[in-house]
Amino acid sequence: MVTSAARHADAAWTRIETWLARRAPGVHAALCPPARDRTLKLVAEATGAAPPTDLAAWWKRRHGLRRSPSPGSLFPDRCDPLPLEDALRHRALFLDTARRTCPPELRPQLAAFQERCARQPAGTLHPDEALPLWLPAWIPVAHDAAGSGLFADLRAGPRRGCLVRYTNHGQAPEAAWPDLTTLLTYVADTLESLDDSDRETGGTMTIGRWTVPGPEPGPEPLE
Repeated sequence: MVTSAARHADAAWTRIETWLARRAPGVHAALCPPARDRTLKLVAEATGAAPPTDLAAWWKRRHGLRRSPSPGSLFPDRCDPLPLEDALRHRALFLDTARRTCPPELRPQLAAFQERCARQPAGTLHPDEALPLWLPAWIPVAHDAAGSGLFADLRAGPRRGCLVRYTNHGQAPEAAWPDLTTLLTYVADTLESLDDSDRETGGTMTIGRWTVPGPEPGPEPLE
């Protein structure tokens, strides 16, 4: 059964793809194909929870962006959708890093703390811990060139599926987006609001910390 959240996410993503096909065809061509059912099953097994319906619907359409030819990014804060296989690898690395950077004598306490945090409602964050914390129910959905990005919090609770910014030093104190649908709708609305006449030259456009996708750079002119 297709839920309202899945329908809204699907509609917003269709608008984004339509805009990319017209205004950033190289970025559109770099989008990954639909995720395989086996990969979606791996996500559920790894995190211990099926993804929210909007996230699952999005991954069934596209599951990330290969290296973008555009100087811009598809999401704000220089983030691009992360291919699902890479998301699983990043998640495993973050979990392992938290364990390895903890002194051996304190690892039992770290494991107990992670277990307590895992039972807390989605959106309950711990940005001030001495060690960067990563929980099994967190799955990256977007990243930037510096190793930062957005993860989806798949723990139970009213805020399940919220998107949280993370860096190499930990997570933000509050969720950046209540869910994927809100992010995709914002991106679609913003892209469609741009004046096409401002982009005819092929230049990029920056909105705050977001440089939106544009046509890939052409070859340098010959002297």
